[in-house]
Amino acid sequence: MPVPYRRETNEKTTRLAVTMQNRKPTRLKKYDYSQDGYYFVTVCVQDMKRVFGDIKNSAMALNECGEIAKTMWLEIPQHFENIQLDKFTIMPNHIHGIIIIDNDNVGNGHARSLQMKRQHQTLPVVVGAFKSVTTNE
Repeated sequence: MPVPYRRETNEKTTRLAVTMQNRKPTRLKKYDYSQDGYYFVTVCVQDMKRVFGDIKNSAMALNECGEIAKTMWLEIPQHFENIQLDKFTIMPNHIHGIIIIDNDNVGNGHARSLQMKRQHQTLPVVVGAFKSVTTNE
């Protein structure tokens, strides 16, 4: 069966966009995203607009929005004590990064079990918070 699409036209390009209802889920079913580990994430700008800057001379040149996104990304560990960051890169219309969840460094042994339940689905919460703060900035 062909995938339904709609045409989006702007001055520079015409492209086919798959409707939201036909997007495939990107999360694994029944996987606990609060588990310790390294998670490679990609956060895309709505409608893939080039809002973070441009590629110039084979290098990414961040604009003001790109600098805000960079600052907000680097501040993630200040808001989530069990989160660390590894490498990341900002492109004109998306961000790639590695988020590390390390629950062993959170609280004492007694409180840790309570925090694990409270932090269920940590990765989606972290990514959602990042998206929210960068949108509002």
